[in-house]
Parts: sequence; structure tokens; C-alpha cells
Amino acid sequence: MRDKFLNRDNEPTFKSVILAGVYDIKNIKLKLRPDEQHKTTSPWNIAVPFDEDMALSAKGIKGMLDDYETDHQTEMDTSSISTSLYDYTAGYPFLVVRLCMLMDESGNWTKDGFLEATKKMLNDDNTLFKDISKKLEDFPDLSNMIYRMLFLGEEFPYNPQNKSQELGKLFNFIDEKDGKAVISNRLLETWFYNLFFTNERLKNETYNSGVNSKPEFIKDGCLDMELILERFTQLYDSLYDSRRNEKFDEEEGRKKFLFYIKPIINGVGNFYVEARTRNMRRTDLVIDYLGKQYVVEMKISHGDQYNSAGEEQLADYLDALNLAKGYMLTFNFNKRRKKKVFVRKTIKEKEIVEFIA
Repeated sequence: MRDKFLNRDNEPTFKSVILAGVYDIKNIKLKLRPDEQHKTTSPWNIAVPFDEDMALSAKGIKGMLDDYETDHQTEMDTSSISTSLYDYTAGYPFLVVRLCMLMDESGNWTKDGFLEATKKMLNDDNTLFKDISKKLEDFPDLSNMIYRMLFLGEEFPYNPQNKSQELGKLFNFIDEKDGKAVISNRLLETWFYNLFFTNERLKNETYNSGVNSKPEFIKDGCLDMELILERFTQLYDSLYDSRRNEKFDEEEGRKKFLFYIKPIINGVGNFYVEARTRNMRRTDLVIDYLGKQYVVEMKISHGDQYNSAGEEQLADYLDALNLAKGYMLTFNFNKRRKKKVFVRKTIKEKEIVEFIA
């Protein structure tokens, strides 16, 4: 590249070099100076911010697939696949191209082929994921913020002056939406979940219980979600009833269920959390298992009025996913609560089964 630059007048193939979001170059002084002299100024004479959006648009992804379909005649639904690609990656170029490569290798350009590609992608040993893992190790405050966003439903007002958020934005881990910091895309979010699961699962009782009970929950290639939720509520009560208090359950309840469900679907299915509904009170978990989807709304009990609103919101979400049945997992902290195994209701023509822990 240096030779081409020096010979740029005679080398028509050389155009320019763009350094976009290169954190290590910007902070190269960290490797050259002692800690007390660390500065955030750049040793490079680059003073103009780079604001160009490098993500692929949904329209751009579809155009790419249309060209591919013209050349290869795969009979794929380019509109559906491009929508799925954008929904999962938010146009992150590496993730889009890698998923397309995996579908191309399998020869399966259907929705099932896409879901299979996401499963393979999440198990990829690629340089991107290795780099992300290293960044989280190098910046524990950033890692902690992401953890709290995912497992605790905490919301962080977006502030580019906040060091963790600045780094997260620079690394493409987080983005800004409606004034809040959010994980940049669904696929990366699921990868974060998997990473934290790996780091914690050996010391987590619910994970181990899910591993041991897995054979009971798979029937004819489908998840018996009612049995899964029933067993989890029983386990939750036995493990935590004596320690039940609001702070513990607010922070731990939904996290425990995620640890419980992970080994049950591991190797066959994946899950993601619907970002639009995630907060301290409510989290919609969407599980993809052998081409079938299951929605479990995990929420904190805050009275009958709030519960009714949650049921209607879940029914609307099921309608958007074209599903007839959904599930609710409610964590109730009231020590005088009535112990109920489950409640079955029909809301807006959708069957909703609620389990109370």
C-alpha cells in the first residue's frame, strides 16, 4: 500500500485510504507512553469526524440478492430474505455477507435456511467475534453496561460523552434509538447473551437444571413450552422462595429463565429478545426452534391493570408474528400472593398461558 501511495501518479488503481472508526490507531499513544501520560488526542492529523453510515440498507441488501438471484436462479424470496437479514444485522456489512455466504454454502435460501445460517454464525470462530470478546475484556465498564442492558432490562440515556457509550458506539456494539442506548443489532445481541452464558453457566443452578431436564421438553421435534414454564416456576420457588425480596427478583428473575431455557434449545434453536419491549418491567423472548417460533413475555407483577395491558400487548405482538399462542412468565414478589400454577386466557383471539413464579 505504501508503494502504491508513493507511485500514485503512475498507479491508476490507487485511490485513497480511509481510516473509519479505528480505535487502536486513534489511541496508539497508549502503547507508547506511561499511564500517567495517556491522552485521548490523536497522534494522526485527522481532525474531521467521519459521519458516513457504513451499514447496508434493507433496499441495498435486496438489490444485492436480486442480482444474485438473476445469476443463480435459487427461487428465493428476495424481499423476505433481505428483510430477515436487515432485521437481524441492521445492515452490519460483515454479518450480512457472512450470513449470505452460509446460505450459499448450504444452498438453502429459505427462511429455515436463514435461521440455520444464524445458528452457524453465532458459533463462528471468526476474527470479528474474537475482537469483540477482547474489547469486552479490555473495557469492563462497557461489558457491565451491556450485561445490565440485556439481563436486567436497564435503560441508559444515550450520551456520547459517556466513556462506555462512546466506546460501544465506536466498536458498533451499541447505537442510539429514541434517545436511549441500544444494542446495535439482534444477531450481535444474541452473541452477547451466549458469551455471558458461557462465562456464568458453571455456577448457575438453573442452567444445570435445564441441562438435566432437556429430554422431557422435546416432543416430536417441538418444544413443550407449557411444561418448560411449569418446571421452571417450581424450580424458581424451591430455590428462591426463602430469599424472595423485590430487589433480588427484579434483577434476577428473568435472567434465571434465560439460563434455564438456553441449554434446552442449545445446538438446535436460538432466541432473541425483542428490543422494542425490553425494559425493567417487561421482556419479550422469541425462541426459534426447528422453524417454529415461541413467544414468552417475562414481566414483573405490578397489579391487575398493568397485567391486562401486558396481555393485550402480547396478543398484538403474536398477531404481528402470525402466531396463535403465547406465554407469560410473571414474577410476583408479594409474599401473600396466591400460588397459582398457570392461568389460561383468550385475548384478541390469541391463546395466552400465564405462569406465576
